[in-house]
Amino acid sequence: MREPLGPVWDSPVVTALVARFAARGVAVEITGLDEHSARLHARLSEAEPAPAG
Repeated sequence: MREPLGPVWDSPVVTALVARFAARGVAVEITGLDEHSARLHARLSEAEPAPAG
């Protein structure tokens, strides 16, 4: 029997969803991430340019 996969992280999809809501003026907060995913999200969020406007 195979071990289950760990968390699936698709940063382009998360980025696209956050940008889509931000373009509509909606603040997005991602919750429920495990420790590894939370660190990855924090690191990638710091690297992203601020939205225009």
